Amino acid sequence: MKRSIVARRYASAFGEILQSQNKLRPVIEELDRTVRFIESQDSLKKIFKNPALHNGAKIHVLNDAFSSVWMSDTLKNFLVFLIERNRFAQISQIRDELIAYEDKLEGKVRGKVYSAFPLSENQTTILQNTLNQITKKQVILDVIIDPSLIGGLRTEIEGKIYDGSVLHFFESIRTLLTSE
Repeated sequence: MKRSIVARRYASAFGEILQSQNKLRPVIEELDRTVRFIESQDSLKKIFKNPALHNGAKIHVLNDAFSSVWMSDTLKNFLVFLIERNRFAQISQIRDELIAYEDKLEGKVRGKVYSAFPLSENQTTILQNTLNQITKKQVILDVIIDPSLIGGLRTEIEGKIYDGSVLHFFESIRTLLTSE
C-alpha cells in the first residue's frame, strides 16, 4: 500500500496531541473500531465518500451513527475536523499512519512475511528475532501464505524486501540465462 503524505501529516499532528494528553493508545483503539465499523457498512461508506453531500450532513450522520457507542469526544472532534477539511475519505490511511506513529515511539516496526506454507510458532519466533537484530527494532510480523512462492520466504519491512523465495531464485536464473 502506498503511504499518503497527507495522512501521515494528519496522523502525526493528532498523535502529538494524543501523546501529550496520554490518550494515544485508547484513541487508536477507538479509531480502529470506528474505521472497521464504517468499512463494514456500505451505506456509511457511500455517505462519507460522497463529495456531493454537504459536510454538515456528514457530521449529522456521524453524530447519529456514533451517539451511543464507544466514541470519545476527542475522536469525534477529530473526525468532524477531517470531514470539514474534506479528508474523511483518508480515514483508513490516517489510522494506519497513527499506528505507525505509535510504533515509532515505542521502537517497533511492522512487517509482512510471505511464505508458501504456514510457519510454526518456533519458525516465526526465530525469524522475528533475526529481523529484530537486522533492524535494531522490535519487529511485529504479519504472516501471509502465498503458494506462488513455491518455497522459502519473502519479507517486507520499512519498504525493504528480503526475498529468499524459490520463485525469486527461479526468476534470477531465468534473467541470468536470457541475458547471455
